[in-house]
Amino acid sequence: MQHFIFEQFLFYSSIIFLLFLPGYFLLLAIWNKNNSFNSLEKIIISLGSSVAIINFLALALDKLNIPLNKFSLIISVLFFIFLTLAWHFFKKRTGKDNAEKQENSFSFSRIQTFSIILILFLTVFIKSIYLTNTIFPTSTDLGHHMYWSKEIATSGKIPVYQKSDIIKVDSEYAISQPQKIADFIVGEHIIFAAISILSGASFISAFPSLILFLINIATVIALFILSLEIFKNFSQRKNIALMVLFLAGPIFALSSPQTKFVSGGVIGNTLGNFFIPLILFFLIKAFRERKPQFLSFALFLGLGLAYIHHLSAFVFIFLLIFSFIFFIILNFQKLLTHFKEWLRIIFSLPVLGMMLFAIVMIFIVYTPTYLNFSAIDTAIGTPLKTTRTGLTFTQLSSSSGEARIIFGILGLIILLLNKKFNKEYGSVFILGWAISLFAMSLAPKILFVDIPSDRIANYIIFPLIILSGFSFMHIFEWIKSSADTKNSALLTKNSFALFVFFFFVTLISTNGFSDNSSSLSAGGNTEEAVQTFHASQYLSETIGENDILLKDHNYVTADSWIKLFFMNDYNYPFSRGYFKRYEDAFKQREQCTLLMISSPNSTEAKKCFAGTKTDFIMVNPQYDNVQFKKTKDFWQIYSSDKITIFHRP
Repeated sequence: MQHFIFEQFLFYSSIIFLLFLPGYFLLLAIWNKNNSFNSLEKIIISLGSSVAIINFLALALDKLNIPLNKFSLIISVLFFIFLTLAWHFFKKRTGKDNAEKQENSFSFSRIQTFSIILILFLTVFIKSIYLTNTIFPTSTDLGHHMYWSKEIATSGKIPVYQKSDIIKVDSEYAISQPQKIADFIVGEHIIFAAISILSGASFISAFPSLILFLINIATVIALFILSLEIFKNFSQRKNIALMVLFLAGPIFALSSPQTKFVSGGVIGNTLGNFFIPLILFFLIKAFRERKPQFLSFALFLGLGLAYIHHLSAFVFIFLLIFSFIFFIILNFQKLLTHFKEWLRIIFSLPVLGMMLFAIVMIFIVYTPTYLNFSAIDTAIGTPLKTTRTGLTFTQLSSSSGEARIIFGILGLIILLLNKKFNKEYGSVFILGWAISLFAMSLAPKILFVDIPSDRIANYIIFPLIILSGFSFMHIFEWIKSSADTKNSALLTKNSFALFVFFFFVTLISTNGFSDNSSSLSAGGNTEEAVQTFHASQYLSETIGENDILLKDHNYVTADSWIKLFFMNDYNYPFSRGYFKRYEDAFKQREQCTLLMISSPNSTEAKKCFAGTKTDFIMVNPQYDNVQFKKTKDFWQIYSSDKITIFHRP
C-alpha cells in the first residue's frame, strides 16, 4: 500500500513539476504577480507554456549531448525557474516591472459561479464515465506514439524517426534499412517521456490517457477564457462565455475531438486544439491592448505548436491568413493606422527577441521533421483521393453535430452583420477561424489542401461552439429587448424570452446528450489486451535478436503496443494491416504481410518468409488458425482464447 501511495505521489508531483511550474514562473518573469490574468487563466496558460518549455529544454539538452534522465531534467527545469525568478527580481529592483493590475473580468455573480462549477463537474463526470471502459492502453495511435516516448526515456536521446519496411528487389523480398519518416513530431512524445523518467510510470498503463484527459479538460476551460476575451466589449460576454463552457463541456463531451481523442490517443490533435485557443487569446490581447509582450508570448506558444503537431500548425496558418483578409475588408478605411500600430508592436524588443529564439530553435537546435519538400508536397496540392476532396455539408453537419452547426452558422452570420463589433480583433479572429475551416473542409481544392477532409473537419468544432454560444445569447437578448419595447403583441413578457432561450438550450442539449449516450461503451476490451501483453512479454523473453515476428492488426487487440515489449524498430513486429490497405489504387503496397498470414502455404508467401526470415506469427485463433495447423511448417508454441503464436523453424 505504501509503495502504491509513493508511486502516486511521484506521478502527480511530476505532473506539477513539469506541466505547471515552468509556465507559472515564465508568466511571473514576463509579468508580475499583480498582472491582468486571473487564477484560472494562470493555471491554463501555465499548462500550455510548460509543455512548450519542457519540449525546448529537452531539445536543447539533446543538442548539447546531455542525456535525458532524472538528474538532467530536474536540473534544467530548476535552472529555468532560477533564471525566470532572477529576471523577475531584477525588474522589481530596477523599476521595470511596472505592470498595472487591470480590471478583473473573472468576477461572476453567485449564480454564474455556481453554474461554472456545476458545468465543470458534469464535464469531468461524463468524460470519466466514458474513460472507465476505454482508458486501458489499447488504442492503436497511442501505442504508436508511446513507442517513441519510451525510446526517448530508455535511450536518453531525441529519436531519429525512421522505420524498416519489407521491400521487393527484382523477384526477391527483404527487409530494408531504416528510412526516415515524417509522420511524427517530437513535441508529441517528449512530455510523456519526461513524466515517465521522473515518476517511473510505465507506458503500458493509464498514465498517457490521464495526461491527455488533463489537456482535454484544460481545452474546455481555454475556450471559456478565450470567449471572455473575444467578446470583451459585449455586455453579455460572461453569459456568452458561460454558454460556451456549457456547449464545450457536458454537451457532445465524448465526440471527436474530445474524449474519443483522449481514449484514442490522438495526441497531436488534442494538444493542437489546446494550443490554438491559447495563441488566439494572446494575439487578441496583443493587438487590442497594443502590448508586444502578449504578441511575444503568442509567438512562443505558436513555436511550441510547431514542434507538437504539423496539421494543427497548418490549420493555424490558414486561420491567420483568413483573419488577416477579414480584418483588411472590415477595417479598410483605417488600415494605414492599424498597419503603423502593428509595425510598432512587431518591431519591438520582446517580439524580435522571440523571433530570434525561433530561428535558433528551428535552424540550429532542432528542425521539425515535417519541414522538408516531401512532407510539404504531401499536404499541399490538388487533392485526388476521395477522402481528401472535401466533405459534403451533410457529412460536416453529422460529424460536427446538427444543432451545433446550425447555431454556429447563425452566430457567424449575426457577427458578420453586426457593424458595431465585427471590426474588432476578437470578432475578426473567430470569423477567420471558422470560415477558414469551413473552406478547408468543404472545398479543399480551392485552397490546394491535400489532407484528409475528415481530419480537417475535427478542428471546426471549437469555433462553432464559440459562435453557438454567441448566437444563443444574442437571440435571447433580442427577444428580451423586443419584449421590453412593448411594440409587439406577441413579445409582451420576459417570460417568453426565457421560454425561447430554454427551448433552444433543450434542443441542443438533447442532441448533445444523445451523442454522449450513443458514444458510451458498454464494456472495454481489457481482457483481450491483457492476453496480448502477456503473449508479448513471453515472446520478448523467448525469441532472439535475429528472429522476426509478424502479427495481425485486424483481430489482435492492442497490437500496436506489442512493439513496446521489443523496442527493436517502429515497424517491429511487422503487421498485417487492414485488408483495404492492400488495394490502394494510388500507391503500390507490399503484399508479404498479407500473404504470410492469410495464405502462408502459397508460393509467394514462401518467398516472403525466405526473404524476410519471418519465423514467428501472432494471430487471433478465432480468425486465423486453420491455415497454420494444416501444414507441418508451423509449430504452435503459445495459445490463449484470443492469442495464438506459431513458430516456423
